[in-house]
Amino acid sequence: MVIEGGEIEAHNLMRRQAMSLQNSSNQASVVLPQPELQLGGAIVDEYGNQVLITEEMVQAACQECEKYWVRPEKQD
Repeated sequence: MVIEGGEIEAHNLMRRQAMSLQNSSNQASVVLPQPELQLGGAIVDEYGNQVLITEEMVQAACQECEKYWVRPEKQD
């Protein structure tokens, strides 16, 4: 994944928010979306071109993973 410029700041902010959620004891926190902090990523194709990762690409990857998901057996 390629992260550029302001995207690094947004990425770091989201990481700090996630870490603060993990470190809080019994407090319920809500992380609100911040559309001005758009995150993005890209892959590099076989020709060296950056291809932006789209929502459709993410959804397709998730659906592919779900095909092979196996629930672990319950251990007593």
